[in-house]
Amino acid sequence: MRSFSKAAAFVTVFVMVSAGTANAQAGSLDVSFGINGLVTTPFLNGGSNGNTVTLQDDGKIVVAGASNSDVAVARYNSDGSLDNSFGTGGQVTTTIGTMNNMAYKILVQSDGKIVIAGTAEPGASDFDFLLIRYNTDGTLDNAFGPGGIVETSFNTLNDVAYSCVLQSDGKIISAGTADVQFAMSRHNTDGTLDSTFGTNGLVTSPVGFNGGLGRAVAIQSDGKLVMTGICFDSSFVKGFGLARYTSDGISDSTFGIDGVAASYFTGNNDYAQSMAIQSDGKIVVAGFDDAGAKFFFAAERYNNDGSLDTSFGIGGKVTTPVGTYNDYGRSVAIQSDGKILVGGYTGDDISYDYVLVRYNSDGSLDPVFGNGGKVITDFGGSSEGLCVTLQSDEKIVVSGTHEGNFALARYNNDVVGIHEITTSSLLNIFPNPVSFAFTISLNNQSSVINSQLTIFDVTGRVVQEQKINSQPYTVNCQLSSGVYFVKVRVGQKMYSGKLLVE
Repeated sequence: MRSFSKAAAFVTVFVMVSAGTANAQAGSLDVSFGINGLVTTPFLNGGSNGNTVTLQDDGKIVVAGASNSDVAVARYNSDGSLDNSFGTGGQVTTTIGTMNNMAYKILVQSDGKIVIAGTAEPGASDFDFLLIRYNTDGTLDNAFGPGGIVETSFNTLNDVAYSCVLQSDGKIISAGTADVQFAMSRHNTDGTLDSTFGTNGLVTSPVGFNGGLGRAVAIQSDGKLVMTGICFDSSFVKGFGLARYTSDGISDSTFGIDGVAASYFTGNNDYAQSMAIQSDGKIVVAGFDDAGAKFFFAAERYNNDGSLDTSFGIGGKVTTPVGTYNDYGRSVAIQSDGKILVGGYTGDDISYDYVLVRYNSDGSLDPVFGNGGKVITDFGGSSEGLCVTLQSDEKIVVSGTHEGNFALARYNNDVVGIHEITTSSLLNIFPNPVSFAFTISLNNQSSVINSQLTIFDVTGRVVQEQKINSQPYTVNCQLSSGVYFVKVRVGQKMYSGKLLVE
């Protein structure tokens, strides 16, 4: 028997981002998901659309939107099949009153409970912010508001929550529109309004000269809140608007001009729809631009102070035509390598197809993704891509609607490279090189319960995979001599290291 090498553990860690085998083109449909990469889900009430999608720590996919006039939620296993442990056959519908209700944003708390934000219509043409919290099995959480449901009025007719985020203390920020103002509310963990936020738990800001329509909110690493949406200039032309607030809802005067930044593409109408914050703190906003003859995908990037980042596109702005007809950018996500994904749809106002566009970090189209940076997906009817998110393995999931059904598509991503990090603080592998077994530990992770360990060969092929529940953890391997890469997924975090087998 060969003895273990006495060599010290490697002090250089390699981070590998992989979403399948190396020969799967970035942007191609993942045929292991649903039927050839696509899933459609009808609800009994009909008229369904999946406005928002998120991932649980266990890899399950949760989608929310509406079915007819009810809030609708579905949960899927990682292969695209409905999760029968959730609701009834993987589906939940929630009726609130007799009017129209809609979910626009979904998130999962650290305890696995599911929060959705949207709008409820308590009276004809009168809408309120809506928050619903579900237990992990899809039942309403009675510890949240009255029976799991919270409605919040700003005393205007059109209060719609398009977005929500969790603060580090578990409080929930809802964000959207109150008539023609950016609007936010903060709720305690039991659903009550937090009176220490803004004015009695509520914040409104006009943003543009003639007001604005809030669409998305994000939390910076310092706890400050950034909102984006549509702003109106003195002539009611629409532009991209941004506003920043302290963690308690006070306008941040160090951002833009008196806490507000606004930008216009062509002098026509621009529609900001989504936002993501990069690891360096820069803010990416995506939507669509009326270029005159048609709508284009549009994206902007801002520095942390609210100024446009001139290293992105032209003067901080990018517009991208995709299809023959109108193109609507609806959602943005940032890959771990800094590349930017914008999802949406294209069509002629009668029939639409899903669209994904990927940009390099400088705003140029990424030529290795799809067809010159663009992917169009035809479900075989009219389909609108509404929300894009990334799995922990970097596969791309897009939710939306197809002919009145929830619709999901999952795409392969490329192996974006092996990047050397000159630190040994993330993942320890010992002994290394190894003959038959090695031990792993994570210096900055206290719990690894229900985590996933995957070993790849140099082509990106998975050669070993298993669950881990404790650390340090000993892994038995029977691999041929060579170089391998060990990946440990803990929730939405990824740790990777290089392994040499003797």
